Amino acid sequence: GTEKIRLTGGEPLVRKDILELVKEIGTYGLRDFAMTTNGSQLTTMAEPLRKAGMHRLNISLDSLDADKFRNITRTGKLSHVLDGIDAAR
Repeated sequence: GTEKIRLTGGEPLVRKDILELVKEIGTYGLRDFAMTTNGSQLTTMAEPLRKAGMHRLNISLDSLDADKFRNITRTGKLSHVLDGIDAAR
């Protein structure tokens, strides 16, 4: 059977129903349940994701230099993503 699921593609955390999806998948008794995210929504979503059954997060960072990060992402704030990573710990 299926033992691992990873949610990816675009940015999963912008889905309106992401918490409901995570709750449903969290009931499957998986060995590993992960998500790849850019981290932009983690300051508010980390705890609800954990409670919904998410096991692990992979954060995609374009740069650890704030200016480069802003230029690459066009709107992103590195500090906001880093705060989200802290919230997910």
